[in-house]
Amino acid sequence: MAFFVEKNLEENQRQNKNRETDDKLHLIIIAMSKKMNMSFEELNQFRVKDFLETFNIFTGKSSQNDLKENNKPRKATQADIDIMMGRR
Repeated sequence: MAFFVEKNLEENQRQNKNRETDDKLHLIIIAMSKKMNMSFEELNQFRVKDFLETFNIFTGKSSQNDLKENNKPRKATQADIDIMMGRR
């Protein structure tokens, strides 16, 4: 016995996921701006493209190459732990 998956099923699922993200995009942008301690007035001065580029720079991912190559978080060093614990 074999089961057949409709050809368009996977594509439809991907499109639905993209629609969900698109529907939440304004909330995602607001949350990102709040992480940067921006006011709504400051956020209003940006185009979406410019804001996303600024956020990438803010988070240390200044180019598309950085976004692709460094998907994994780096391991914490003793200096990182000291900073987190307030020893420095």
